[in-house]
Amino acid sequence: QPDAKYNITPYGSLVLELSSSLDFVFKNRQYFLNHAVGRLPKQFINRLGELSQSNL
Repeated sequence: QPDAKYNITPYGSLVLELSSSLDFVFKNRQYFLNHAVGRLPKQFINRLGELSQSNL
């Protein structure tokens, strides 16, 4: 239908918000396997997605 409008669900919004963080973690798997990132404060872990365009 050409006039149809679509809205993202709350679940979809959550997935989009988390996808950059997951993408960064997946791309840098070896780094995260070899470093104690569990010691990072939660506020930094929550912002990992902001590094998604960087290289380690």
